[in-house]
Amino acid sequence: MNKPLGTRVGEYILTSKCMNTISKQTITDYYDKDTKLRTTVVEKETKDNQGNFVRLVGSTIKHKEGYPPLVFDTGVLKIRSKNITGFSAFLPTVAAKEHGTTFDSYAQEHLMEKKIGFFLLKDTAHIPDYLKMLPDHLRKCGFSVQKEGEHLDLIRELKELSFTAYDEVLKLNPSPCPVEEFSDYLINVQSKNEHKVFKGFGMSVPSKVQKAFFTLFAEKTEFE
Repeated sequence: MNKPLGTRVGEYILTSKCMNTISKQTITDYYDKDTKLRTTVVEKETKDNQGNFVRLVGSTIKHKEGYPPLVFDTGVLKIRSKNITGFSAFLPTVAAKEHGTTFDSYAQEHLMEKKIGFFLLKDTAHIPDYLKMLPDHLRKCGFSVQKEGEHLDLIRELKELSFTAYDEVLKLNPSPCPVEEFSDYLINVQSKNEHKVFKGFGMSVPSKVQKAFFTLFAEKTEFE
């Protein structure tokens, strides 16, 4: 069962069209005043006029001060008649070793228990190319699941597993971590990388559009 994310405090809609490609995204901010948890969720579809598409299905950043953010990137893509479901969950800017080991230990134990095939993000030889773009220090822990076809039930299952693994991290003592380093990377570097990824798919998504998206998704919102 999905846990409540708190009060919805903001919703941002961004639509772009460039040459053969339309991208529509809705980014929603939530805040739980009791737990002090911030959560940002995105629903996004980028598609071209040939029927190819990339859909983000509830990709999320969840964060509490004193802890690294939980990030999961989840979606379904259809490119040149090939369908793939992808899910990755990790704690970028993790500074306290016990935060990372706790997340990884919980996730690995339950993924193996459920017999779900996965790769660790730090295992560069096996993770998808788009995750290899992340610098090593931003993927010290976390996992990736890739499966052919469209598997929305699997996505829901992995979301709940990731949230629960993060709950285990939040039981530990807080430790300062450079959270803004991750958002700065997405906005200023990953936006250009993903322009190239979409170009490889035959889609036209300018880096400035991705920069606007990552600003809405990853930059801290001033709502208090």
